[in-house]
Amino acid sequence: MKPFSIEGGAMSDDYRVRVLDCVVFLRMMVAELRHMASDEPRLADRLRHMADQCEGEAEDLTKSLRLPPLQSNPPAIPDRPI
Repeated sequence: MKPFSIEGGAMSDDYRVRVLDCVVFLRMMVAELRHMASDEPRLADRLRHMADQCEGEAEDLTKSLRLPPLQSNPPAIPDRPI
């Protein structure tokens, strides 16, 4: 795999894809942390704080690609057996 390059202020396609993959992962993590917070009242504040940090990071990465912001509240994850 070749390294990412930003030449003349333009991002390579590989770099953009990697950043978008990271944004998707962070958004999924935000949804999961918020879901866990609803299940674990003792940990809710810490989980929500982590979700807020991940959401902020995803937003910063989205802005770095000059993309429009995504919805701030992802859809809830349905209950599932453990």
